[in-house]
Parts: sequence; structure tokens; C-alpha cells
Amino acid sequence: MQPEPPPIALAGMNRGSASNQGVPESNHSTEGDPESGGEVPPEAGFAPDPKPQRTSAKVIAIHALTIRGLREAIPGLIAAFAWLGFSGGLRSFGVVGVLLAAVAAIVGLAALSWYRFTYQVANRQLIIAQGIFSRRVRTIPVDRIRAIDSQVGPLHRVFGLARLKIEAAAAGTGEEEAVIDGLPTEIAAILRGELLRARRRPAASAVRRGTGDDGDGSRTTEVGLRPAGGIDGNHQSEGHTGEAGTPLLDEPLEEVEYSRSRLSWLLYAPLVGSYLAIPLAGLAFLSQFVDELPRSWFSWIDVDPTGFTPGQFVLVILALLALLAIGAVIGAVFLNWRFRLVKRGDLMVSERGLLTRRTVSVEIPRVRGYMLSEGLGMRLVRAARLTALITGVSNANSRSQLLPLGPRSEAVEVAQRAVRRFAAPLRRHPPAALRRRLVRSVLPGAVLLVGGLVLTVLPMVVVGAVLAGLGIPLGIDRYRSLGHGSDGKAFAVRSGSFVRQTTVMERRAVVGWKIQQSYFQRRAGVSTVSALVGAGVGAYSALDADSADALDLAAENGGRWARELLPTSRR
Repeated sequence: MQPEPPPIALAGMNRGSASNQGVPESNHSTEGDPESGGEVPPEAGFAPDPKPQRTSAKVIAIHALTIRGLREAIPGLIAAFAWLGFSGGLRSFGVVGVLLAAVAAIVGLAALSWYRFTYQVANRQLIIAQGIFSRRVRTIPVDRIRAIDSQVGPLHRVFGLARLKIEAAAAGTGEEEAVIDGLPTEIAAILRGELLRARRRPAASAVRRGTGDDGDGSRTTEVGLRPAGGIDGNHQSEGHTGEAGTPLLDEPLEEVEYSRSRLSWLLYAPLVGSYLAIPLAGLAFLSQFVDELPRSWFSWIDVDPTGFTPGQFVLVILALLALLAIGAVIGAVFLNWRFRLVKRGDLMVSERGLLTRRTVSVEIPRVRGYMLSEGLGMRLVRAARLTALITGVSNANSRSQLLPLGPRSEAVEVAQRAVRRFAAPLRRHPPAALRRRLVRSVLPGAVLLVGGLVLTVLPMVVVGAVLAGLGIPLGIDRYRSLGHGSDGKAFAVRSGSFVRQTTVMERRAVVGWKIQQSYFQRRAGVSTVSALVGAGVGAYSALDADSADALDLAAENGGRWARELLPTSRR
């Protein structure tokens, strides 16, 4: 169990000396604003930093190597190179001169971007100012911070730096609310822990730390966070309370581990399509450069595929499949190395990654349910993936992994411990749902088969017969995957064959119910009932359920307003 890093000691100061350079008035609340002349209320919790802070200058090298920040200067560079081209300056510079000028421009832009970036914590707000030519200022109230994710890539690891991504409420744009890139890893951990502590600290827990004479007859009250070790580690705050006896909540959070990956779980990767796509994408990328390479490099390869025997052809196929499997395992290693899921206070924190180490957190009260995904190959070895269904944050998919890959039993246990226990049995759907699954699975092959017979095209007949035959077990499996249930506080729906998904959602997340019934469904006595929620994909459906069961599911989990869907005799 790793202790949470100590918080930053943010010392209070005179309001008149606070500096919020570059921060427009509209980005601050009027209460306690430096330009409003108001005093900091004792409930503020955060005292202002003395001045805006910059990140480590080492990040200039990272931004220069990755050519970050060049996008802002592209119009100016295009204009400069166009002017040089028309004036003949490019010839006088030469290729080496142009390259040196480009390198100087990249390094200069990286340095200017670093110099123009500042961050500051003041008045319970995180203030970030950035931009080379277009100045942008973001002000995020601390109590609106939903999560702070940490990333340490290969270059960041070399320079001992980290990158923080701050997710705030009502972002809704699909972009990070704020990014602080280039903090030393120790400072990043301290700042992240302190902001998360301040986010969960009630406003009334701020402490009047002392008063003093400023020399002009006035007395300044310092209001801020009581340090729990501070940067120098000379203070302790465990057990301290405010004047009213309110705990400061600065003590280290207890950590509860939900899951930790094992090396044997990596063997499941070749059974997951998303991991198989990693080596395929790599091969597609490399194939773009093969034609540009000298043919003399491949002169040692003397293979004629047309001369392969059936046995050799099978061996080649097996070798390619083995390479794909190895590539999938390697991809899983890079993405999920040393995966760990823990609970810290009211946050659920996951850590994973080999070259780029990512730490992602989400507020537990915002988790509304979970989804258990089992691909066709994963079901053969009883493996599964587990994701949380989260409300109120952007990029929820990137922070929802509770178990990227592992045994199904482990995924179920993590779901029960980290989200909620759901033990109600799932109700099977009527035989009419089986008939509809079979028709949909067999129909494409049957149409192709009939078309081949009419047109007397043997390949169409063969392909149609094969597809129609495979459609029968596919339809049966799709029917066996159907199910729904409810335990009074949550409901579950299940569907899918190639990827079977079981979704458990709390009833409090439902904002509406939709019941659909087509002409053929009405004749079969089945309906599709969908729960409209503010998490995940937005709607989860029980397909082709018995019409009476569909109404009951909506009425049981939708509150009194959903009972209006029931017939009058059953209300």
C-alpha cells in the first residue's frame, strides 16, 4: 500500500500582494477577487500562491523533440518560407541553412511556449495561462475538479518529468479541461494529491492559521491549507482540527486494492480483436515504406508462393497467426503492464503502461454501473473485460477501464467490490426471440443461395449454403445471450454473440424508458425496451423481451412516472 504524497503547503499572504497576472476579471468569482478589494473569507480553504509558477525548463527539450507547439506557428513559417522562396533567400541559405533555421525555430517556439505557460492555485481555483500568440487563461474551481490523470512517457521518464491532465465538471467538449506538462515527478505527485485533497475538503474545514501585524497598523489573517508534511516534510497534520473541531481531512487516504494484473493474463490478448489490430496496424504502416527500400536489401529472399505444397501453405498460415498472436501480446504488455486498480478515498484509481505510465482516476459517486464484455474467443477460455459506466465527465471511455483483460471470475469479483453486487438471475426471453434471431442469421445466406441457384452460379451456391449453415448456430448463440433482470435497485441487460455484453446499471441513472414494437414484434408478442441513461453509450436495451416483461422492467426501475406505461388494470 503506497502512501499518498504529502500536500503542498500553500502559505497565506496579504490580499493586497496577490498577483493574478493575465487573468481576466470575468474568470474569477467576485467573492475574494484580488481586483474587487474583498477579503478572503475564512471558508476559502486555499490561500493564493505568491505568484504564477512555471514548469521545469527541461520540458523544452521534450517539446522540441516532439515538435509540439509548432502548429501555432505554421502560418508564420509558411509566410516566411514563401518570402524566402520568392526573394531567392532559400538558395543563399542552402539546404543546411534551412534545416538549421527550422531546428532553431522549433527550439525557439518550444522555449517561448514554456515561458508563456504558467499555473497558479489561488482562491480555491487553479489558474492556467498559456499561448504564444493567442493568450488563453483557464480558471477551474477546485471543487469542480472531477479527476486528475498523470502520464509519464518515455521522454518524460528520461528527464524526470510528468504530465497532469485535469478533468473538471461540465467540460463537455471532448478536450482536456487543462494540462500541466513538465512538472518534476515529485512536484506533480504532491500537486495532484493536494488538489484532490482540497477538492474533497469541505469549505468549512479551512483553518484560521494565525494573525500578524503587517507594519502599517493592519492585521493580516492567513487562511490556507494546514500542511501535512509540506514539501520539506517538517510538519504533520494528522489529528489536527479547526477551531470548531472539524477534521482537516489532510491525513493520508486509506488505499484499498481491487485488482492487480498477472503475467498469465497477457495470454488472453490474441483472443481480443482490439489487441490483434495493433500488429496489423504496425504491418500496414511498415508496408508503406517497403516500396521505397532498395530491392537489393531483399535479394536474399527467394520464395515463390505459387510453388507451395498444401502442407507448406498451412505452415505459412500458422506462422502468420503466431506472429499476430505475439504482436497482440506485445501490444497488451505496452498498454497494460502492471495494471493496478485501487480505491483512494472517493476516487477509483487505475495505473498501467510500460513505456508511458498512466494514472487515471474517477469519482466513485459518478459510477452508475458496469459492463462485462466477452468476445467469442474470450468466452472459450472464460476471460472478460470490465468497464465502468460513468456520468458527468468527458472522455469517459478513456478512464473507464476497471479490468482491461483477465479471467471472468476476476472481472465479476472486481465489479462486485468496486461498483455493486448484482445477484438477481437474468430472465430468458421467449421462443419468439429465438425464431427472430434464426431468421436474421440465416436469411443473408439463404438469399445468396437462392440467387446462385437461379443464376446457376456455383460459387454463389456454395458460399450461400455455408453462410446459411453457419447462421443456425449463430442465431442460437445470439438467443442464448439474451437476458434481463432486476434486483430493485439496479437492472441488467445482456445481448451479443461475437461480443457478449452484460450491462448492470443503477436505476437512479435512468432518465427515461423507450419501448419499441415493430409489426413483426407485435405479431410475435415481443418488444424491445431501452433504458435512457446519462452514462456509457446513453441507452441500453433488452432485445425481443416478452412484452409484459418489458413493461415490468421499465415500471420497476423507472419510478412512479414509468408505471404509466403499464395497462390501467396493472397499475
